[in-house]
Amino acid sequence: MAAKLIMNSGEGREIFQWSAGFNVGLGEVDDQHAKLVELLNRLAQYHTSATFEGDVLTVFDELLAYTAYHFATEDKLMRDYAEDRAHVDTHRQAHREFIDMATAARTEAEASPNDATGNTIVFL
Repeated sequence: MAAKLIMNSGEGREIFQWSAGFNVGLGEVDDQHAKLVELLNRLAQYHTSATFEGDVLTVFDELLAYTAYHFATEDKLMRDYAEDRAHVDTHRQAHREFIDMATAARTEAEASPNDATGNTIVFL
């Protein structure tokens, strides 16, 4: 998933803009990718907005939980349908790295939420 990055991050603006051009053709996966972008935009809103309403730790928790759900969906699809085992292994490794990064960012956010959100946005 590669959403268009928008650096004009004024109040209420999305930093990652989802479009149908990012769809992979599997409705369930496409919907999940769009939801992940929505969660990333909530982190970006916290990072760029003086009026963010909500708890950034809760957003990180939602991102981690939804990411685990999404990766389980993709893993099942790859297990059932993928023919290129090397691609599957590479994709699963990317999943593990993302979970590790998101978990570390969640921990960092407890002490320094602005640094954690900024680092997460740059990573993605």
